[in-house]
Amino acid sequence: MMVHKTRLMLTTHALKLAWVVLFVPSQLLAVDPLANRTFLRPSTGPIFVAPLVLGQIFPVPVPVPFLVPVPQPQSVLIDSQLFPDPPAPPARIELANTTQYKLRVAFIDLLENRSVASRDIEPGTSIPIRVPRTVGATLVENYRTYGPFGDISDHQVSRTIGAEIRYELVVRRWQIQSLAIDRTGKSPNPIEDISFVGQGVGRFRFPAGPSLSDGRIDVHRAAIAAGNAGTVPPLVPRGDAQRTPSDPLQEALRAVAR
Repeated sequence: MMVHKTRLMLTTHALKLAWVVLFVPSQLLAVDPLANRTFLRPSTGPIFVAPLVLGQIFPVPVPVPFLVPVPQPQSVLIDSQLFPDPPAPPARIELANTTQYKLRVAFIDLLENRSVASRDIEPGTSIPIRVPRTVGATLVENYRTYGPFGDISDHQVSRTIGAEIRYELVVRRWQIQSLAIDRTGKSPNPIEDISFVGQGVGRFRFPAGPSLSDGRIDVHRAAIAAGNAGTVPPLVPRGDAQRTPSDPLQEALRAVAR
């Protein structure tokens, strides 16, 4: 098989390095400029790329760099330790009832998900309590890193963990549920018995850590402001707890006057 070669030289065209054709033989030549090699055309057979023309310019191909992927370092957690912050003194808080109803407040431990205490607050009075302040901690983690070339290094990472909200106060308002009326006239009191129900007012949480400060809280107003009365189920006392120890008639009259 006979082949014919063309003559090329490097030149600049439009500020770019390019091949320029200086000589074209009588036979048509084929060109593959992207391969950056000698331009050949067999004497017989189809033209496989394109014919050359005198003065035709082909850009010099720029080789694409071949990047060898490098493995990324791998880190493994060796151990970790949690160091609690120093304990803080409890907050001194006064829970006030500014309404004309008796209120029942229940203290909920969110961490243990249970009620830890409950108290009644008479109308226009308040009760003092102490609420433990939660504290944060520092988490220290030790890592070992294996490099791509067999190198090994250890390093330590410390993270501060803030104090968590732990305590919640659930507020209910005692209301009359039912009245037992004596229609026989044999009882000295027309109203023999009154049953009460604790109607849900709302719930709110005590701030965490140093954000919990000493002071006075209007529990009814705080529960109303929370806007979540629907999350507090009614409290129905059992047995004798449903009955008021005071005069039922007087209690009913006071309830109506409210």
